[in-house]
Amino acid sequence: MQPWQPAERSYFYSKPLLQALLPLAERRAVAPHKLLRGCDFELASVAQRQHQIHARDWQRIMQNAEQQLAEPQLWQLVADSCFNERLSPLVDVLHYAPSVAVALRQFQHYRRLLQPLQFVTVRRCKSHLQLQFLPTFMPVSAQFSIALLLTFARRMGIDTSLWQLQLDSTTGALPLWHEWLGSIVDAPFCSLTLPLAQLQQPLAEADLGEYRQALWFTRMQCAIVPRQPLLQTVVRWLQQRLQAADDVSLVELASYLGISVSSCKRLLSKHGTSFQEVLDQVRLLRLLELLAEQPYSNGELAEQLGYSNSNNFRRACKRWLGVAPDLLRAGL
Repeated sequence: MQPWQPAERSYFYSKPLLQALLPLAERRAVAPHKLLRGCDFELASVAQRQHQIHARDWQRIMQNAEQQLAEPQLWQLVADSCFNERLSPLVDVLHYAPSVAVALRQFQHYRRLLQPLQFVTVRRCKSHLQLQFLPTFMPVSAQFSIALLLTFARRMGIDTSLWQLQLDSTTGALPLWHEWLGSIVDAPFCSLTLPLAQLQQPLAEADLGEYRQALWFTRMQCAIVPRQPLLQTVVRWLQQRLQAADDVSLVELASYLGISVSSCKRLLSKHGTSFQEVLDQVRLLRLLELLAEQPYSNGELAEQLGYSNSNNFRRACKRWLGVAPDLLRAGL
């Protein structure tokens, strides 16, 4: 069995997105067809109970909503609607989970029911947990994913003033986030950092019976949508190869996926990226992890990231972040 889902089969439930966005558009006097412009389905089909749309249509709808609604708090309002209207069984899973740790684990695993265009990687660093938001289709803003987690946290009484939000240069902070969060800083990737001590915090609405029932419905829905999009598979393969100090190349990736090199290039292009762009992203993630661990030399970092020499690594670091690794290391 192939471990990836080709772009042509990447369909997801439309209910959370459309049932939150359409009423909001109506209140703003924005016609529904403007939200669906460029999509490959008709508005009438949305009434179907198990209506699904292609990931590219999800992407178009999100872009159309940002352009047409021009609402500064857009994705926070959409996230609030998802929770208020219980638009996915995953919302109930988060609501009735016994602890923060369990809720975050289920969000990471089943998040495609609410936001299929991103996936979440988790990294423990000393006394904190960092949730990194990476795209499954590019480009896509992390604002909706962040808004979903903040909505969950505030409804469950979790102190988000202890959280730090890191945003990349393409993602802006929604106005309310400045009031809710302890700090918002610039970073190469979008991520949320929270204290490890909060993970075992029991949730006010915890109910084991309701939680198990919601989890059953969540698993039922996930059984008929793609489990692991291509970019998520590629990122995890690259992470494993780099951590094991194995060589990485487009030829090896294509072999792992069981397809030709040309097919691999074509699939990555359909997801809005290339092998080199994803490799750079994974290398940068790994670089930030290594710098947080200990002061490696440039030669050691180059070897860990799969570069043949430290000069190539230095040039790549300046291309990614605009600074040499020496300056980056000094600033951490």
